[in-house]
Amino acid sequence: MILYSIGHSNVSIEAFVKLLIERQMEILVDVRSQPYSRYNPHFSRESLKRSVEENKIRYVFLGDSI
Repeated sequence: MILYSIGHSNVSIEAFVKLLIERQMEILVDVRSQPYSRYNPHFSRESLKRSVEENKIRYVFLGDSI
C-alpha cells in the first residue's frame, strides 16, 4: 500500500480529482479538524465527499479522531 499526503491549495476541484485519479487513489482520508473552506467551498467536507465519490474514490473523514 502506498500512502500519499496531499493538500488542496487553491486548485479547482476538477484538477484535484484528476490528480487523485492519475495516482490511482482508491481512498481519500480527510484529517482536517476543520473540514470547511470559505474561500474554496468545493473543498468543504460534504462537497469534497460528493466530488470524489462521483469518481469512484472512497471518502473517509478522520478529522475528529486526531
